[in-house]
Amino acid sequence: MLYELETSRFVKNVIIPGIRELQELFEKNGKREEWLITYLYNDVCIREEPNGEKKCMLSVKDSYYHDMIWRACNIGGMYKNVQEERKQRAIVSKDKLVEIIEEEFGLNRLVKFEEIMQKGYAKEVVQYLYWARERYEFAVNYIDSISVKYLTDEKDFASMLEEL
Repeated sequence: MLYELETSRFVKNVIIPGIRELQELFEKNGKREEWLITYLYNDVCIREEPNGEKKCMLSVKDSYYHDMIWRACNIGGMYKNVQEERKQRAIVSKDKLVEIIEEEFGLNRLVKFEEIMQKGYAKEVVQYLYWARERYEFAVNYIDSISVKYLTDEKDFASMLEEL
């Protein structure tokens, strides 16, 4: 509810701390994309649609950080067009990773990312999930711009107390 009524307060008090925590964890783990992917997502499943198209379904491992990224991207304007988001995800169906998972593990089976990477496909996982890194970077850049705004705005004491 705070998210809808007081967006700026929600961003300042909820999203910024969450993204900063994730940013710190990401940096502690060498800024490795593999770490980010396996931290946010648990596994992947390739499903064949009735029209024959194959799609990847991801299961979220850490819903808190995933939600903070999603909300930052949403509020920041990354998802202005829902169709664009769907198009971005549809790219998955034509990706090399779909073929790899289908050949190595089969359809309609949840496959852990660690399992895929252990078979030597870490590079493909990172290439396929490039959008996870893009969303993370967008969220970090968004909160950086918000943080700068809050630091540069001159406010009187009463308005600062009101924000607390």
